[in-house]
Amino acid sequence: MHSLVVKDYKSFANYLDKVKNFKISSAREQSAVLDMLCLFELGYYNETKQYDKAIEFVNEIFETHSNIKSILNSEHYYLVHYHTALAYFNIGDYKNALVWINKVINLTSKNLRVDIKAATYVLNIITHYELSNFILLPYLVKTTLDFLKNSKMLRPIDKFFISIFSTISATSNQQQKALFFNKKLSSIKKLKLEESIISDIDYMDWLARKAT
Repeated sequence: MHSLVVKDYKSFANYLDKVKNFKISSAREQSAVLDMLCLFELGYYNETKQYDKAIEFVNEIFETHSNIKSILNSEHYYLVHYHTALAYFNIGDYKNALVWINKVINLTSKNLRVDIKAATYVLNIITHYELSNFILLPYLVKTTLDFLKNSKMLRPIDKFFISIFSTISATSNQQQKALFFNKKLSSIKKLKLEESIISDIDYMDWLARKAT
């Protein structure tokens, strides 16, 4: 997996081919291979912005393996849902993104990673904004900030970005919203804060797109 970490995508693609062509001789080996593919192939597609392939991969896995939940360990099953939500979000299919976000939020297990749950909560806020569900934003902002604070994961940059959604006016026109986001983008750049705990969502990139 080192090749994926260092972004040597060519080597990683070759590794995936070897895994896919591995001659499976038992149900246990089949489960291990599937578990590995769900974790790394899906993550690879998202990291390289091949979001359509990510969605195609997930649809095929769930159609082919009706017992997928019993095959994957709980953390990997959780990550599959999260990465699928990310893929739909990144192609602008916010309705399907929300479907998978809700699946992640509703999953419960002691083995689930807190950082992924935190990222899902932030993604949930942005997705509801994109769907114009403005009435929900103040509540989602409060619960997300509370979760990050209670989990000792709340960083100033996350607090700044998340809090933006509690001050957005639903009645603003497009030009007013662009000006609003442009001011927030300028402010967040001046803050020079430490990196966000949410590595899969680029706050500045999102604000920049909304500021135009």
